[in-house]
Amino acid sequence: MMQSPVKDQILRLCQSLFPQWAGLAMADFEFDDPKGFSSFTMGIRSRRPLQPNAILYRRLAGKDNAILDFATEKEVFLTLGANDIAAHCYY
Repeated sequence: MMQSPVKDQILRLCQSLFPQWAGLAMADFEFDDPKGFSSFTMGIRSRRPLQPNAILYRRLAGKDNAILDFATEKEVFLTLGANDIAAHCYY
């Protein structure tokens, strides 16, 4: 698997948030190709039985071409997740 600084950074963040992910290697996960226009989105799935076993990483801030400003977009996603309409936001 080709490693990249972006994948390394995302995996380190996930390992800090999800104790079961700590200590595992890049090869223990599958990373989707990044996507996004006004955000950066990447799916990550564990090859092992972990909780959570998959996440959708989404970085909302830092894009000049964003459709919504960061604070508004974040509030939308937190509200949707809190009401079980979209995926739960862990961070």
